[in-house]
Amino acid sequence: MNRIFKGLDRLEEAILSILMLIMTIAIVTQVFSRTIFNNSLAWTEEVARFILVWITFIGASLGVKKGAHIGVEAFTMLLPKKVSELIKYLVLIICMFFTFTVFKDSISILQKQISTGQVSSAVQIPMWIPYLGVTVGTFLMTLRFIEAFCELLKNRKIGGKN
Repeated sequence: MNRIFKGLDRLEEAILSILMLIMTIAIVTQVFSRTIFNNSLAWTEEVARFILVWITFIGASLGVKKGAHIGVEAFTMLLPKKVSELIKYLVLIICMFFTFTVFKDSISILQKQISTGQVSSAVQIPMWIPYLGVTVGTFLMTLRFIEAFCELLKNRKIGGKN
């Protein structure tokens, strides 16, 4: 299981790096186009916007893995250790439920987008491709919250607190 999540770490980081590179190239191209040629390229804005959706959701998944999301540790540190631990479990369960719900609902939205055949205005790619970023990202976040929950359980057993 750990090998799968290690591979997922590398995959997420690689995807984010490639997307950041493409988005940077698109934005720099737009800036040069506007300043040097006094001409705006619509496709660069659209590509950057769609990539930003993907970066946001895949980056959020990596943020879950690295524990970079907002937490209220100051509050939980004031509570007794058992209550604090219970809150950690509860927060992870709520997050798993939320991301799974968004994932599930995004599938139906994705299916509707595929059925309409709508394409983007500038690049003419199917609109389900940008929407797919939400589905992939929330699926990965759900996996990451499950991983964090299992890690919390494992550390509790290793610590001899059971």
